[in-house]
Amino acid sequence: MKRDFRLLFQPIVDARTHCVVACALVSPRPNFTPDGFELPSEMDIQAWLEALTCLQACRLQGCKLSMLAHVSEQQIHSSNFIGQLLRWMEHLKMPASCVELEISERDAVGKDGNMIERLTTLRQAGFSIVIDNLGSDHSAISHLLYAPLTGIRIDEALTRRAETKVSTALIEAILKIASVRDLHTIAAGVEDADTAAILTLLGVHRLQGNYFGLPLDYESFAESLRGGDLVH
Repeated sequence: MKRDFRLLFQPIVDARTHCVVACALVSPRPNFTPDGFELPSEMDIQAWLEALTCLQACRLQGCKLSMLAHVSEQQIHSSNFIGQLLRWMEHLKMPASCVELEISERDAVGKDGNMIERLTTLRQAGFSIVIDNLGSDHSAISHLLYAPLTGIRIDEALTRRAETKVSTALIEAILKIASVRDLHTIAAGVEDADTAAILTLLGVHRLQGNYFGLPLDYESFAESLRGGDLVH
């Protein structure tokens, strides 16, 4: 089957040191989430194997990165997808802790009431669970407070207006929720040094955006890591 997508990797940096600590698996296709990666079901496992193999190569070279990748509610509910993913990680001798599964707020709440149980199973397996775009789907935040999350990703719609009072207030509210739950925070869409500085002062833990590096194919991404080109 001909593939109509490419695996692209974008650095995620520590907000204070700007050292690369993770990578985001990014889809160039416009009908997918801009900073996530969601594959057609028939291609899930093969593409994940390719991505995990790239991550393993980075780690074997001494770059102990984690990988942030978007998954859908359908994927989370698929025992075949999760089972295969775990088997490939075991085959590659990588811990589940080096993979962060990013889910939308709507998917985190779920339609059938069983999502918390599913997410708990994934956390027990060692995966990190990051919720994306908190507040964008107007779900019950009280419900999400009990989800087994490890992080919150702040949407670029807020970070690109971080200097405004409204966006600052919303980011601070998200950071407060994160603090209560002891969650790490990632701000997407960072395009310049001023935005990076504002977000760091507000207390965001990690930053992602074109300022720190464009999405690249694996070879280019790995070469940039080796050359230190991804650090400001």
